[in-house]
Amino acid sequence: MSEPLYLFPNWLENDFVSVLTDSFGKITSKCIIVTEERKEHIKQNHEIDYDFISANLEDTLLNPDLILEDCTNDYSLLVIKQFDECGLNVIVRLQISPNDGKYENSVITAFRVGEVSVCRLIKKNNTLIIFFCKKIVCHLVNYSISL
Repeated sequence: MSEPLYLFPNWLENDFVSVLTDSFGKITSKCIIVTEERKEHIKQNHEIDYDFISANLEDTLLNPDLILEDCTNDYSLLVIKQFDECGLNVIVRLQISPNDGKYENSVITAFRVGEVSVCRLIKKNNTLIIFFCKKIVCHLVNYSISL
């Protein structure tokens, strides 16, 4: 495994660990990493938006507006933050099963999303947490919001 490029050691704060545990089971790490390989993936596949993504990745992970269960990828989350010009969606792969410390929660990809795309994501995926002023205001397990 390559060394992480970015490390967010306390990403899973206590207030939303329990929410994610309800949906996914025991999460074995509170860290989240971005490897060099994933950084290159984001750079190559989202070249036009790379500067925006790089500048806002940490804020999106640490202060999300919305966390959805990714119904396309097992044990994955869609972490979304809205900015003035658009939103940023970061897909995070959770490490669930014991693995002798070999794996961490990791960013799979990140890309810009507009309001219409966020609405589609909400319709398609299970909404887990909605934040308002950095506080959980809605905890919805196995529930989709109908728009």
